[in-house]
Amino acid sequence: MPPRRPRPRSNFGFMNCSLDKIIGLTHPENAVSLRVLEKCGMALIDRQFYFGIELCRYWIEREEFFRQAYGGGRVANYGGR
Repeated sequence: MPPRRPRPRSNFGFMNCSLDKIIGLTHPENAVSLRVLEKCGMALIDRQFYFGIELCRYWIEREEFFRQAYGGGRVANYGGR
């Protein structure tokens, strides 16, 4: 099976902005947004209070993103690092 192509927005964040992690926040009852974050390869980390409401906190780290997108390899090969 060929490796999955990277998500364009995440790819931009890691390749052009040199981010180490991308975080997504959403309300726990917003099933559509939860699914979008999961489809982007993000993992549910915990629930935290932001802006006075409890939100689900998802994230994906740079190395995990490239592992998912390109099937492994060294992160140094991607994004000028």
